[in-house]
Amino acid sequence: MPVHGTDGIHGRYDNSDDTLHLYWGESKAYKSIGGALSAALKSISEFYSKNQQKREIEIVSDYLDLGDAKAEEREAIIAYLDPYNEASNARKTYFSCLLVFAFPGPKDPNLDDNELEAYFVTSFKA
Repeated sequence: MPVHGTDGIHGRYDNSDDTLHLYWGESKAYKSIGGALSAALKSISEFYSKNQQKREIEIVSDYLDLGDAKAEEREAIIAYLDPYNEASNARKTYFSCLLVFAFPGPKDPNLDDNELEAYFVTSFKA
């Protein structure tokens, strides 16, 4: 089922190097930052080890919505997604992760923005 795959896919074409940049979104919600991060890294690892990119690109190709793109733009994007087309070698992959976790806040409700940020950074590093 497509809903069990990547949480989001965004693309950007770069004229300067004639490359399609694909940004794969991964989101995890766990009780702890460690759990969320571990789950995200496991998912990204399986993306490569189980060749899930192939299936994800099939889904993207099937449900591609290019809005008002011109015919030549559509053909170019499809060429970048086609693993049998030479253009697919000029495709770069990136991951963007949203990690949601429970985090106890500071006991002092009167901290200013800088103090809150410092509290978060210190707690996160711990």
